[in-house]
Amino acid sequence: MKRLITILFSLLLLAGCASIRQMSESMRKVVTIEKDSLSKAAAYKKTLAWTSTSFQSADMNIKMKDPDQGTIIFSGQHEVHGDALTIPVTYTTTIDIRDQKVRFTQVIGNAVPKRYMITQQYAEQMHAFFKAQRADLLAYYNKKDMF
Repeated sequence: MKRLITILFSLLLLAGCASIRQMSESMRKVVTIEKDSLSKAAAYKKTLAWTSTSFQSADMNIKMKDPDQGTIIFSGQHEVHGDALTIPVTYTTTIDIRDQKVRFTQVIGNAVPKRYMITQQYAEQMHAFFKAQRADLLAYYNKKDMF
C-alpha cells in the first residue's frame, strides 16, 4: 500500500511538472522593425528623451549611446505574474535608428532570483510588455514639441 501511494504521488508530481512549458529560445528574443517619419538625428534625440521620461533612472538603465550609429541599448526589470508568484524578469532592449526606420531587439533575461524558471506564460507577458514599450516610443515620436 505504501509503495502504491509513493508511485501515485510520483506520477502526480511528474504530470504537474510536465504541464509547465519552459520558454523556448525563440521566445527569448523579439526583433521588430517599425517605420516612422523622423530623420535619424531627430528619432535618436526623441528616443533619449523618451528613456529619461519612461524610466525612473534613465542613466542607470542606459548601457550604450552611439549617435553616429544611431544605437541605444538599455536594460531593466519588469514584473510578471504567475498563478501564485510575481517575479521580476530582466530584459535588454537595443534600438537601432535609421532614417524613417527603427529596429527594436528585445531580449528576455533572467528571473530575479535566478532560481525561478521563466515559463512560456511569463515570456508571453514580457512580449506584451515589449509591444507596449514599442507603441509608447512610437507615440512619443509623434508628440509635438512645445517650443
